[in-house]
This record gives sequence, structure tokens and C-alpha cells, in this order.
Amino acid sequence: MADFREELYIERCTDKFGKPSWFPLYSWCHTKTDLADGTVEIIDFGLEDSIDVICKQIVGFESTEQSIKLGIREFLKSDRYYNIYEY
Repeated sequence: MADFREELYIERCTDKFGKPSWFPLYSWCHTKTDLADGTVEIIDFGLEDSIDVICKQIVGFESTEQSIKLGIREFLKSDRYYNIYEY
């Protein structure tokens, strides 16, 4: 059974009407949850970051070259990314 869970969530910024922003800017959050007591720690986050910052976050979060490529491909296709690692 896992003791910790790390999550990385990335989503394209929206305007005040909920439509995707014209300029490709993204918000993201990297968290760590202690599953024993349920406490959540925000490791890092960003608001209105560009694609290069987002790709660096995915590279830092994934563990293998194949998972990095799949993660970036998923992100580019849908403008969002979500992944969980438990350990």
C-alpha cells in the first residue's frame, strides 16, 4: 500500500466566460498527499505559464522517456494533463 501520492494537473487558462484563452497560457499545480493522514502539500504551481514551462514540468514529473513523450503528446492534443504517482 502506498504512503504518498504526487499529482500534476495542467489546464489551459480560460477567460471570464469560461472559453479557452486566445493566447496559449496554462495553469498548473504539483501536489503531494500523505495518504496516512490526508494532508496535502503544494510542491509547486504556476499561473499563466507558457508551453515551454509546462513541458519542463511534465519532463520533471514523468520517470521514463516513453512516459515523457506520451505525457507531452496527451497535453498537446487536449490542452490539459493529469497524472498521479503513488509510492
